[in-house]
Order: sequence, then structure tokens, then C-alpha cells
Amino acid sequence: MNEFKPKLLSGVLWRLVNVISAFVFNTIFVAYFGAADAGWFFFLFNNLFFIQLFLGLGLESGISYYNARKEIDKRSLTRIALLWSFAATALLAPVLYHPAFFSILQLHAGKVLVMVYIFGALLTTFLAAIFYTSHENRTPNILFAAANLLLTVTLLEKKWSGVSISIATFTEFYLIVYSILGPVMLLMLLARRPGTLSPVKSTRGKMPGLIKYSLYSFLLAGLFTLLKRCDYWLVERFCPPEDMGNYYQSTKIIQLVLLVPSLASFSLYPLLVESIKDRSDAEKKVTRLVAVYLSIAILLSLPLVAAGNWIFPFLYGGTFTKLYPTTLFLIPGLIMFAGTYPLTVYFSGRNENMTNIRGLATAIIILLSIDLLLLPRYSIYGAGIGSTIANGFYFVFLLYHFKRTSDVSFKELSREVSIKQELITIFQTANNWIK
Repeated sequence: MNEFKPKLLSGVLWRLVNVISAFVFNTIFVAYFGAADAGWFFFLFNNLFFIQLFLGLGLESGISYYNARKEIDKRSLTRIALLWSFAATALLAPVLYHPAFFSILQLHAGKVLVMVYIFGALLTTFLAAIFYTSHENRTPNILFAAANLLLTVTLLEKKWSGVSISIATFTEFYLIVYSILGPVMLLMLLARRPGTLSPVKSTRGKMPGLIKYSLYSFLLAGLFTLLKRCDYWLVERFCPPEDMGNYYQSTKIIQLVLLVPSLASFSLYPLLVESIKDRSDAEKKVTRLVAVYLSIAILLSLPLVAAGNWIFPFLYGGTFTKLYPTTLFLIPGLIMFAGTYPLTVYFSGRNENMTNIRGLATAIIILLSIDLLLLPRYSIYGAGIGSTIANGFYFVFLLYHFKRTSDVSFKELSREVSIKQELITIFQTANNWIK
């Protein structure tokens, strides 16, 4: 019990290394290529992400659940991850030869490169789940940060030397860099545990449960991703390229407000799964975390509101004229979305994913309806309004269902939440982590 907060904060801090490196890369990338090319790049990888999501079928969640509960041996989970990555990539191969595939993706890279990237991305996702739920956060996050650093240095070197690089060439380089992370992660697992791929006791008895949980999680992850990204397609359909680049960048900036809850949710999941048998204790933890997440999200959003109008043009250049007002429209909904992280993890940890699924499905319908109504007239500002209303609904929906089945008092526990004390704890943990 005493290790709950240190483990949670340790996971957050290691992920912070990755997120900071990604933010630096994103800033350099956007400033180098501009809004239009950046918009195309983000649109492309949004499509590739959905392909990866579909082929993975939620297996990373099943791996996380069974590894956190220690019900399936790590060696078995590693073998499953490797075989699944090969099988899923093989299923994708025939699709790659259809003429419409690359035109839909707006991608000019070779078929082999795309296959290698998808295989590497799947393997990375599955193996990272094993690391995270084993509370080994250092390895995957250092690898991700190293990849971001390599990409950033490449762009800076081109900029300083005066040698230009096309967005198509850089995209191919990006695909190569991220395709090798999975195999590197596998080699590191083998180095730590030489018998990782050796035969182990049969896990057939657990496989139906693993697959069932993974499929529910796949549906949940798909809906979760659609809530956060499906408006990209509508923005691409109704808005010019520069507006599309502004909106994509606005969603990336606003993710900084969600930095703490999104980072913490990865570490929170195994910790709540481990303690879920004590329902009363888990409910108190979730209630307290909801209050903390909301409070920290509000505090982190204030600098964006106060100084974004001056900071954004300085960081990203003159093509991002709609970035600040779009961000203002997004902030209220995403603050409420911050409060959903502990609730979503709680229902998943209790294997009650249908509650999350119903809330997300309804929120997506609300989002698409508002976007179709507002986007043609108000451009990306309408998308910001739709996102805020949909995210607010999802938070209220989860909160209602949590309160209906729990005995905790939000009023009493929120009084106990001290942002000052939480920040002191974070800095103390950071200090110990650095040492």
C-alpha cells in the first residue's frame, strides 16, 4: 500500500522524459515544415495509427491485465506478442497491393517499409505493455526519447547546414526509426532474461480469457481513439490545409494540459488492478485522483490561456494564426477529460469495460453531430466546441456510474486533496528518482 504513490510517480517521471523529447521534436518539426506539410504528416500517421490499432485487436491491454495480475508468465506473453506481430503484419500484406491503399493514406513510401513499420509498431506496443505493468518504466521511455532525439537532431542539422529535406523523405526516415524500436526492446528483454523465448508451460487455459479481454479493450481503445481523433477526418474534409495544420497542432498543445493524467494512467492501471480486490480502498483512491487530476489540469491550462497568444506564434511561426482561439475552445472539455482517466482505469481494472464503451460511443455520436453542424460554417472553431461538449459528456457519464455503485463522498474527499502537498510529493519523488 505504501508503494502505491512512489510507483505511480516514478512511472510518470520516466514517461515525462519521453513526452518532453516528443514535444521538442514536434516543435522543431512544425517550425521546419510549416502548417500545411505538418497537417499532411499528422493526417498520415493518424491513419497508420488506426491500422495498427485494428491489427493489434487490443492485445496490449490483455497483456497488461494478465501481467499485472501475474496470471500469465512474462515469457508466454512475450512469445504471444512476437507471434501476433508477425501474423498481423502478414494479414496486412495482401492489402498493401491494392491500388487504393496508398492513395487513401496519401503515402508514397514503399510497401516493404510500411510493413516493417507496422510490425515494429505492434511489437513495440505489446512489449512496452510488459515493461510498464512490471513497473520497469525506464527502458521503453529511454528508447522512445532516443528516437525523438535522433529525429530532432536530424532536422536541426539540416536547418543549420542549409540543406533542405522534403517532407516525403523525412517521413520515410521517421518510419525507419520507429520500426526498429520493437526489435531493440525484444533484444533487451532477451538480454535480461535469456530464456524469454524458450518453451514454457501451456497457457491454453488462460488464452480464451486473454482474447476476450483484449477484444473488449480493442473496442474500448477504438472508441477512445475515435473520440480524440475522428474529428481529424471531418476537419480534413471541410477545412483548408493550413486550418487542418492549426487544428492538429492545437490538439497536440492541449495534450500538455493532459500530460500528468495521461502519463499517470499507464502506471495507475497495474497499481489499481493489484489493489482492486479491496473495493473500498480502490474507490477512495479513484475519487481522490479525480479531484487531483482536475485541479492540476486547471492549473496547467492557465498559462496557455494567459500567454498562448504570444507564445504560439513565437514557437510555430506565422502560419498558425488560428492556433490560440482554437486552443481556448478545446481547454474546458479537455480539463473535464482529465478527470476521466482514473474512472476509465477503474472500470477497466474491474473488467467492466462496457461502462466505458457506452459512454465513449455516445460521446462520439455527440462529437460527430456537432462537428457536421458547425464545421462548414465555423471551421476548426466548430471542431473545438464539439470536442469540449463530447468530452464533458463522457466525464459526467462516468462520474454518474461511479457514484451510483460506490459509497464514497466526493465532497469529503475533495476537501482532503491538497495540491500543494501533491506537488511537494512529486518533487520529493523526482529528487529521489534523480539520485
